[in-house]
Amino acid sequence: MHPCRKDTFYLRTLLTHIAEHPISRISGLLPWNLPATLQSEPAEAA
Repeated sequence: MHPCRKDTFYLRTLLTHIAEHPISRISGLLPWNLPATLQSEPAEAA
């Protein structure tokens, strides 16, 4: 995946989840701490 697309996907994921994420566990939203299921972008529709 192109680095810019990876950054865009991370920011989109972060903004989607940050509102309901507990402040005491905010470090869980760092790129290296995201669960593997959130780190991989779904395949694009053909």
